[in-house]
Amino acid sequence: MKRSVTRRAAFLQIAGMGILVTAFRSFGFLGLFGKKQKGLEPDADGAVRLSLGDEKYRPLNETGGALKVDIRGMGKPVIVIRKDKDTVLAVSSKCTHLGCEVDLPENGTIDCHCHGSEFKTDGTVIKGPAKQNLPEFKASLDKDTVIIFI
Repeated sequence: MKRSVTRRAAFLQIAGMGILVTAFRSFGFLGLFGKKQKGLEPDADGAVRLSLGDEKYRPLNETGGALKVDIRGMGKPVIVIRKDKDTVLAVSSKCTHLGCEVDLPENGTIDCHCHGSEFKTDGTVIKGPAKQNLPEFKASLDKDTVIIFI
C-alpha cells in the first residue's frame, strides 16, 4: 500500500532540513568540525618567537612587564615576564591545584583567584592549597625577540 505525504508534512520536512543545514554551516557542524585553534604555532624546534617590536608584546620591553601568550596545544596561556634587561621567564598559567588560570603577576606574586594559591614570579608555591610549582618553560631573549621553548 502506497503511503501519501501531505503538502504540510513535505513542507515541514524541507523546512527542517533547511534549518539543519543553516545550523551546521553557522556553527561549524555544531562545534565538531572545522574548529580553529587559537594561539601561536611553535616551530619545528618547539620554539615560539615574540617580536618586542610588535605592539601586543610591548609590556615585555620594560623590566617587570608581563603578559599571557596563547600557544597552540597548551590549553592555558603561558605567562611571560621580563625579569631584567637580559632575562625573561615563562611559566604556565594553569594552577597546579585544580587547573584554574592564574592571574598575571602583581606585587611580586602570581595569584590563583579560584582557591587562593600564591606563587612567586618564577612559579614557586608560596601559599597553598597548591603543593606543586607552576611548570616553567625555557625562555631567552635574543636582541628584540623573546624565544619560548615548549
